[in-house]
Amino acid sequence: MAELTHAQWQAIHRLLLAVYASEDPDEVRRLALEGAQGLIPHTKSFFDLGASRGDRMQFFSPISLNMTEEELRRYYSCYQASDYTGWLFRPGETLVYRDSEVVSDALREDTLIYRNWMKPMGIYYGLGCSLCWGGRLYGSLTLFRGRAAGDFTDAEFAVLEVLAAHLSLHFGKLWPGGLRPRAEKEAGESLLVERYSLTAREYEVLQQVCRGAANREIAAALFISENTVKKHVNSVFRKLGVTSRAQLLSRVYEER
Repeated sequence: MAELTHAQWQAIHRLLLAVYASEDPDEVRRLALEGAQGLIPHTKSFFDLGASRGDRMQFFSPISLNMTEEELRRYYSCYQASDYTGWLFRPGETLVYRDSEVVSDALREDTLIYRNWMKPMGIYYGLGCSLCWGGRLYGSLTLFRGRAAGDFTDAEFAVLEVLAAHLSLHFGKLWPGGLRPRAEKEAGESLLVERYSLTAREYEVLQQVCRGAANREIAAALFISENTVKKHVNSVFRKLGVTSRAQLLSRVYEER
């Protein structure tokens, strides 16, 4: 790994403190993109979420601070399947890569994704990573810049290696069951409610428990008493056949 300066480490530490303080995947991604702007100069970037089932990987819900919705839409609808970096990705393995180490300049310039998507945006070089933890895929972060700016350096590669490791850990600890597209997630939650005959209030309590909230915090959030929270928690335990919050979380993740 290339040596990083004291200033770079300070910037990384500030970014990671903000990242670890957030439990919202969209906010985590925005923070990462904002931090990357100062740490790794680039002109375009996006951060998507991901999930894998066996050897099949799916990426979804991209966000960006410097790309239009149309630019993102065109990538996912037209070029993602033929992206020359795609073959590098392996389910469950965090990876950091430079485009220039995947294909030669001549080969890249001859690809449809470069001619029809990258070149019109004025981008030439790419630096990216996949995020995985516990054998699960959580997403990918990709940065681009123009030819005149030069390829991404070893130091910039090292910065992304650090960020990728910590982002993978954070996603894995917060969502040990992995992430899924919103429509699929909502379908899974609906099935959970139906399968265990949960009431609307029981499901609200269950969601709070899954976020790690204590009974006192749940009571305040839902405007009910702690005794009422305890009754709902006990009812959820009984319906799902568990006796502790740890067992409950495990059961929910299995079902989802």
